[in-house]
Amino acid sequence: MSSLKYLDLRFNNFEGELPPQLFDKDLDALFLNENRFVSTIPETLGNSSASVIVFANNKFHGCIPSSIGKMSNLDEIVFMNNDLGGCLPVEVGLLKNVTVFNAAGNLLSGILPKTLDGLSHVEELDISHNTLTGLVPENLCSSLSLKNFVFSFNYFNGEAKGCEARKRKDMSLDDRNNCLPGRAKQVSKRMSAYCE
Repeated sequence: MSSLKYLDLRFNNFEGELPPQLFDKDLDALFLNENRFVSTIPETLGNSSASVIVFANNKFHGCIPSSIGKMSNLDEIVFMNNDLGGCLPVEVGLLKNVTVFNAAGNLLSGILPKTLDGLSHVEELDISHNTLTGLVPENLCSSLSLKNFVFSFNYFNGEAKGCEARKRKDMSLDDRNNCLPGRAKQVSKRMSAYCE
């Protein structure tokens, strides 16, 4: 199927590993969500020419491949609701054309890489429901393109002043359930011991 551009495998019971060759295909869109894939995401991800890739609602584990930074055509990528772990790779910051980046509902840990300010066209950024910590930097909250930024249900222990109380009416920001100073009453029971 050398002329195939749009591959939609959503809502099936496909399982097992993804073949690394999948990302060598000249696809524009790849939908793998709502299956039972249980594997790491191959390092060949960076070879993909796709503008949209959705991995959501599977059991992918391991790290987001660092080769993601080579995906110059990428517009939207969704890793939501898997078992992906480790840190967000610094190479995510090379995705200058991405408008949607969603890694919510995983096991991502560590601090946000400083390179995230390279997401200069991102409109929706969701990293909620992980175990991320550290400071949410000013450059993310002050991005003019960002319309929806969700980092709730993590362990962030600080946020830049521009992230605390947004004055921009054109941006939605959700920072609930973190270890932010002065927010003890807003922290869930699950997090209260960790934040003390």
